[in-house]
Amino acid sequence: MARASISARSVLWKIHRWIGVGLFVLLVPVALSGALLVYDDEFDALIHPARYATTGSAVLPPTTYLANANAALSPVPSR
Repeated sequence: MARASISARSVLWKIHRWIGVGLFVLLVPVALSGALLVYDDEFDALIHPARYATTGSAVLPPTTYLANANAALSPVPSR
C-alpha cells in the first residue's frame, strides 16, 4: 500500500530545489552579461586579436610626436 501523506521535509525540499533552479536561470545570464561589461577590452582582444597587433616600429621618432602635440596645444595668438 502506498503512503497517502507526503512528509513536510519532502515538500520543503522540492520547493527549495525549484527556487534554486529558478534563481539559477535568472542569475546566470545577469552574471555573464556583467562579466562582458566589466571585461569588455579583454573579450574584444580575444575575439579580434588583429586589432591589437603591435609589431613593427613607430613611423616617426617620439620627439616629432611631442613637437606636433605642443604645436596643436599651444594657444593661438589673438589678433
